[in-house]
Amino acid sequence: MWQGRYETTTDVAADKLYRAITDINNWNKWDTGIEFTKLEGPAKKGASFILKPKGVPR
Repeated sequence: MWQGRYETTTDVAADKLYRAITDINNWNKWDTGIEFTKLEGPAKKGASFILKPKGVPR
């Protein structure tokens, strides 16, 4: 399984950032490089989801 880690700093309130990050099925609404994402069930540690970037095969 592929895993990655990324860190950054932002001035967005923690509750708003958490809601955006855990709303995986709507990431393509604010990230134009994503065709779609699909998470079945709640966003929690160990959950799997599909992320389809634009312009690449599924």
